[in-house]
Amino acid sequence: YGYSAEDVATEFTEIKTQYPSKMVTLAECGTDSGMDFPGVDAFWNAGAKWSWFNPWYGDSMPSDSWWEEAMKSDSVITRDGIPTDLFE
Repeated sequence: YGYSAEDVATEFTEIKTQYPSKMVTLAECGTDSGMDFPGVDAFWNAGAKWSWFNPWYGDSMPSDSWWEEAMKSDSVITRDGIPTDLFE
């Protein structure tokens, strides 16, 4: 909460270095004290390439515009973008 994209990418790299064979997720994130929450592309471009992410809700919830931008990002695969032949 309240971290810049670069700070989050540093943590991502540290975790990935410690556990190189594991997928790294951003299981809980969000805004803090009114600070802007970086967009998915900012995290991705800084080097934090999460397998998935889940912003927290309540006072720390990202805005609707944040979600709209996230779901339009080329870095995000939504359920409707998953090839159906993977499950046949």
